[in-house]
Amino acid sequence: MDFMCWYEDGDPGRDYPVTCGYGRERYERGLAYICESASKYGIFTSIVMPELYNDGELERKYCNMTRIVQDTNIGGWHHFSSFNRGKIYDRWPYADNQMDGFTHWSHIGGKGKIILDGDFLRLNKCANDDERRSQVSLQLIAGGPVTIADTPETIGNLDKFYTNEELLALNTDGFIGKPLSDEIDSEGSCIWYGTMSNGDVVMAMFNREEAPRKMSVNLSEIGLSGEYKVRDLWKHADESAVESVFTVTVPRHGCKVVKLTK
Repeated sequence: MDFMCWYEDGDPGRDYPVTCGYGRERYERGLAYICESASKYGIFTSIVMPELYNDGELERKYCNMTRIVQDTNIGGWHHFSSFNRGKIYDRWPYADNQMDGFTHWSHIGGKGKIILDGDFLRLNKCANDDERRSQVSLQLIAGGPVTIADTPETIGNLDKFYTNEELLALNTDGFIGKPLSDEIDSEGSCIWYGTMSNGDVVMAMFNREEAPRKMSVNLSEIGLSGEYKVRDLWKHADESAVESVFTVTVPRHGCKVVKLTK
């Protein structure tokens, strides 16, 4: 379901061709009816362009998934990280890039809660493979869908990024990670982690900057102690065990995604 802010509010001060909405009460009644009918027939409900007022109160109550960021548009690093970085609005679209959107709304997602939607991925618009790995990784580490907007004419050999079985296993497992901090553009917002159903911990480190960065995480920050085996989910390779502090150099616009096993 798209254009939901138009239904609720119309165009209060925005450059949309809609002059008035139906208001909060009718908006809720509409969502309630859709939820009732969808539940009856086993239909998954996804909402796009919601206002998410009161911390997404109505959307969380009636919908399975909600968009939390501006449309993909030109895609690439622009939509993933750089477009109006660090800026949050008080209504739709809230954030103009995926990193800020997922970070800002991370507190409303989780197991048994609403799914966060970062919109489509256009990997053909990325400058390099590091950016492609970052885009796919964030969607999966945040519990979102991997929705492909590359076409048969543009995808080339990029399907390999969408079909990483070790990362897709997170979706199969129902994994939903959180950032160390939900403060936009903070150091902690670039480090995400969560626990799989078998107890393994998956951690992702994202470098939004224009040069390689040495990044470190104290295992105690993510609730761990002792020694852990390390598995790189993009290299499909085991690495040296880690104890106390995990440190790695992350390439420009790149990421490091590892699974930690006791």
